[in-house]
This record gives sequence, C-alpha cells and structure tokens, in this order.
Amino acid sequence: SGAEDTVTVKYMTQDGTAVSGLRYEACSGHVVLEKEEVVQHVLIPIIDDKQYQDNEVFYVILQEAGGGAELGPLVKAAVTIVDDDQPGEMEFAEVAHKLQSSNVEDNKLKI
Repeated sequence: SGAEDTVTVKYMTQDGTAVSGLRYEACSGHVVLEKEEVVQHVLIPIIDDKQYQDNEVFYVILQEAGGGAELGPLVKAAVTIVDDDQPGEMEFAEVAHKLQSSNVEDNKLKI
C-alpha cells in the first residue's frame, strides 16, 4: 500500500475450470497491510488427486479496500493449477496370439 495507515483488502476465490473442493480449497478473508507495507501473501491449498488431467484455472478476486486505499483496475487474478501427474501406461503381460501370414487373407484374421 505504501499508505500512512493500515489498509485492509477483502479477497475470495472463484471457480474457473478448477472446482473448489475437488482441485483447490475455497478461501476468503481479509489481507492486512501495515504502514508502508506493500506485499502480503494469501495461501490457498491445492488438492492433489494423483489423476492425470488438463491444467485448470481458478481466480482470486480483491474487493472492498479499507483504510483509505482504493483498488486499481486489476482486481481478478487467474491461478493455473499445473497438472504434475503423468498419464498412465498400459502394456500387455504377454502375447496372447502370434499371427502367421498363413492366417491372414484380405486383411482378415483366420483363427
């Protein structure tokens, strides 16, 4: 804030493609910036589900500045949850049937 007095700002999360309770924990509250303080952090827990999926987005919104401060034009930030789970792999334990060219005619398998 850089202000002479303590400033408060209300914040809240909002679902995008990421859904609260499934990919992150919804949060809301107030951030307090003391005299001459310009940075404050908000911790938002991410839920790791161990399943491969696309990256997802949720938003953090700032509202209602107090203490004589005013919010600027950027009050909504997108947060991307980058999926760190790899896609699964599938393989066969053993070959169930070997094809011989004598069993294949006209692109059809004779068994």
